[in-house]
Amino acid sequence: MANQTVTNWFLTNAALLSPKVTHNTWVNWLLPEYFDVNVEFSINGEIYEGRGTEKDQELAIEKAFTEAAERYMTKKLKLYDHGVSAHVTYQLALEGARKESIERYLFFSLFPNLQSLLNITDKEFEVPNNIQSFALKNGFEVVSRKLGWQDDFSLALVLFKSKSNLTDIFIGLGIASDTPTAFDKALVEATRSFVAYVELGSKQEFYPSGFNLNPNFNAHSIDFLALSNFEIFLNSPLAFCASSLPYIENYDTARLLNGE
Repeated sequence: MANQTVTNWFLTNAALLSPKVTHNTWVNWLLPEYFDVNVEFSINGEIYEGRGTEKDQELAIEKAFTEAAERYMTKKLKLYDHGVSAHVTYQLALEGARKESIERYLFFSLFPNLQSLLNITDKEFEVPNNIQSFALKNGFEVVSRKLGWQDDFSLALVLFKSKSNLTDIFIGLGIASDTPTAFDKALVEATRSFVAYVELGSKQEFYPSGFNLNPNFNAHSIDFLALSNFEIFLNSPLAFCASSLPYIENYDTARLLNGE
């Protein structure tokens, strides 16, 4: 359950942030146990958006507000090649940033180009029948893989692949301390992106122009930043952490691809 601390802070500052909350209905027929919420707020005339998809409605709203705050900090500090996380404590923010940087690094290491994704044919996880049927109805199939990790996280991948247009793919990544939770996160992320494509024509860009996976990362270059130090976030309950690409000891691509 959410503690509502973050949500209450945003609502208390509604006059300054002009927050807008939207509840998405697609989950009612594809993932009925979930709530999917979009949040946006305005700072100095710029809109920042966040999204939360959780089995608890209050937590979904809190996650959406928090993600919007992360995007504000990412843009303000130009942390586009970092894992970033905002949370109610520094420790939780650090854990979130570390997970995101690991997730990003492994994805681009294992799948450096579009063709490497198209080669995936595995179906290692059981995707609900209604989601599979929805994909097939729109000319897609759903594939999935477990990507092993030697530390305390498991990484899962779910991919919607078009059967006619090879450039139309929608991916979800999930990282968690256990594989089932990682898969659930990946499935939710991939499904909501696919629904956005079917309903709105929105497409994902996995390999943005100019992206470079920098191998010269520093295992200790982690920045701790309080959101309360920045403009409107004075007295915010959120802490912010940005983590550089992680150090992976004895990194073995083949072992990771085999899910070991």
